[in-house]
Amino acid sequence: MIAPGTPQPILDGIRTGYDGPVLITQDFTVINVTPQQIVTRMAAFEPAPFLVSDQAYLDSKGGSNQDASVMHGMSGWLEDTIIAIPEIEAFKRELAEKGMR
Repeated sequence: MIAPGTPQPILDGIRTGYDGPVLITQDFTVINVTPQQIVTRMAAFEPAPFLVSDQAYLDSKGGSNQDASVMHGMSGWLEDTIIAIPEIEAFKRELAEKGMR
């Protein structure tokens, strides 16, 4: 039996159709790719508090004192590099139709 979290089954699945280099990482791993090298490192970050934006929920809890200045989204330069995958785009449309993000 393989312990949960062991990457070997993932690698075995990948190897059924791909024999190139593979990197399995964890959250906040930064991968810098240049023509000369590939460097991986862990990101240094300051965790932001979880911010709730559903006004009805906030009202039901007596309001909010959230600091909107800590809200952030994806950087424009990074968003411009997203490669669309039809299934994911269809799922996003389905969520939007249901009023979800």
